[in-house]
Amino acid sequence: KPENAACHPAIQPNLETLLKGGNIVFVTHDAEGELQLAQDVPEIRRAWDEAYAKSDDAVMGRCLVTGELDTIARLHPAIKGITGAQPSGALLVSFNNNSFESYGREEAQGLNAPIGNRAAFAYGEALNYMLRVKDYHSLLGSTTLVYWAETAQSAYSDCFAAMLGTNNDMTQNMLDGIMKAIRLGQDIQWKNVPLNSSVPFYILGLTPNTSRLSVRFFLQGTFGDFAANLARHQERLNIIRPSYDTRETLSAYALLKETTRNSDDDDAAKNESAKKHMSKRKSENDGEKKSLTFSDILIRNLLCAILNNTPYPVALLTQTELRIHAEQKINRGKAAIIKAWLLKNGSNPQYKEVIDVQLNEQTTYVPYVLGRLFAVLEKVQQEAYESAGRKINRTIRDHYFGSACTTPGIIFHILIDRINRYYLPKISSEGLRIVRDRQITELMGMIHESYPARLNLQDQGIFQLGYYHQKQKFFTKKEENSNV
Repeated sequence: KPENAACHPAIQPNLETLLKGGNIVFVTHDAEGELQLAQDVPEIRRAWDEAYAKSDDAVMGRCLVTGELDTIARLHPAIKGITGAQPSGALLVSFNNNSFESYGREEAQGLNAPIGNRAAFAYGEALNYMLRVKDYHSLLGSTTLVYWAETAQSAYSDCFAAMLGTNNDMTQNMLDGIMKAIRLGQDIQWKNVPLNSSVPFYILGLTPNTSRLSVRFFLQGTFGDFAANLARHQERLNIIRPSYDTRETLSAYALLKETTRNSDDDDAAKNESAKKHMSKRKSENDGEKKSLTFSDILIRNLLCAILNNTPYPVALLTQTELRIHAEQKINRGKAAIIKAWLLKNGSNPQYKEVIDVQLNEQTTYVPYVLGRLFAVLEKVQQEAYESAGRKINRTIRDHYFGSACTTPGIIFHILIDRINRYYLPKISSEGLRIVRDRQITELMGMIHESYPARLNLQDQGIFQLGYYHQKQKFFTKKEENSNV
């Protein structure tokens, strides 16, 4: 008698909670007299599924997911929580046009991809849950990443997100510890939780497409393999960094930012107000990510290369080079991209000796030496202005950096003549003037042939690495001198 339910002794004390949307769960006694949830009794579950499947328009078929005969889901569950999709949710499976129909199936909506009602319900609930709980998803550009271990423990997802750089929890010590465990074949420790390297792990990339979702990629493997590949990627990115750059590792998002126009450059990071502004923007992570547009293809190819330990996409290097030439400078992020790309993709064996964390003063590889030489020439110009008590507005880098690393045969004769004639004599300190003159002479002495007429894209990257390494060497010496 449902009309008397409110007076039932089991319901009456909880009536207010139930009326607000709470649920009732039925329990039964098993053969031993132990309490058992009704939904865990196989006979009850089977009876429920049979009753649920009975409808006038039910279509039976073999489910693509389970391989079992089941009623085919005509409507699939709406997936909510995908950035850029409709707030009411978007569908993974839906056909609403005759042109999408195949194999003689004239029915629209979900019947062209026959998935059983139970499987559709299960994947919808699981995916919506992971999109509600922050431990299992993050945003990279317009791509929503969903990741989970087969054991469903959130520690695996949390560690993965830290290694990918989407939750800012990874420190260099943690990364070193993970690398050590991987080398020794041990289980990984994450915040005192042991993680089994052999646990299956899954990574899904989704982007919105009007009322539907596009699956950009779906990767399957073991947690240990993905962790090892992420650690190798971070090791390739390792490069000397300025003291004001406090990031211990570079996230995939940080790398993508280097391929597009943005205002957060290293010069702005040097002053305190800019640091505060950047800190505020960092706390508004989602808003920042929406303001920059990355190519979905580049996101997919970059993540697949990182997670599968395969060569990086060519577009990563070409777009980084485009930004360097447009901005006429190179920062830590761009230098790290060049170093990692050449380590993984570069074919020239001489690259190995110059693609290092910091300056290599012994190599005679011409593009690298030219990059170092350009940094020294720029330094001479700056010191000449400082000696005269004048502020320099535009350095030779602002005028010639792009052409110097592209066509050094045209530019360097002009630059060296101008620096030696106009700027070197104006350095007031005789000792410093001698040091800079010796540096220029030594670097020129390493080049035993004429300046190359042109440098290819990879050698341009080597030039820029030499320039970046030499610049950081100047900064390091300045900091050492100021601490004496």
